[in-house]
Amino acid sequence: MKKLFLYVFLGLITCSFANAGWFSKELYLNCEGREDGKVIVEMILKITNKEWCMINPDNPSEKLCSKTAVLNSEIAKTEILDPATSSTAEDFGQKVYYKLDRNLGTVAVYSAVNNKMISVGAMVCKTRPKL
Repeated sequence: MKKLFLYVFLGLITCSFANAGWFSKELYLNCEGREDGKVIVEMILKITNKEWCMINPDNPSEKLCSKTAVLNSEIAKTEILDPATSSTAEDFGQKVYYKLDRNLGTVAVYSAVNNKMISVGAMVCKTRPKL
């Protein structure tokens, strides 16, 4: 029984270290939006408990940030963006938020009214080292 407990304990420790990068409270992601097989949008996402930043990979000093509303092992999302204060929300003409599905590795823009994806497609993201 002691050996079984030891094996289960070691297995849990190993699993927690294996997932530490993807399920941590600080994420760094490379994201790409593709259309017809071509990359049309590239960005770096830096997500923490407090802030969600989209960073231009060509010029890391260029970034757009908003507050993080949710960050857990399944999703991360921004707080609701208002058209009066956000260019993204203004482009869509309504209140929106960004949402990262951590299981699928995709980011998209969602309507705050009905919680449905309103962006043309989702960007695919992969973890990356810190900046």
